[in-house]
Amino acid sequence: MKREPIQQISAHWDTPLSSEEVLTAVSGAFEGEKVTTDASSGIVEVRSGSNFKYRMWGESWNGYKNLPVALALEARDTPEGSTVDVRAFDTFGFRMTDHLFMGADVTLKSKLVHLMEVASSTLKPHNPGWS
Repeated sequence: MKREPIQQISAHWDTPLSSEEVLTAVSGAFEGEKVTTDASSGIVEVRSGSNFKYRMWGESWNGYKNLPVALALEARDTPEGSTVDVRAFDTFGFRMTDHLFMGADVTLKSKLVHLMEVASSTLKPHNPGWS
């Protein structure tokens, strides 16, 4: 059985915001999603979608809308603001293969890019971009 993400995107950004401001800004940007913030360690995690709903609805608009994804972000203060490590990834969990319904891989990639775009536009990093 497999557990690693099928797709993921990561980045390292520098922003003029303090780590506390980063956590507040990202939490606010993803209002309505499942957001967990741990201010003591400078970590925020955003979860969207539902593994169960995706598997139930399959190759339909409802299925693709519920692709399970997450954004994990860690901010550390620096003299110029803060440095941010961010990663967007799927949260499919245990599975037998990396098979997705036809076209889901493209939709998954676009959902991950969307998470990164929202985080980037919120934080206005000096070095935007991801891989």
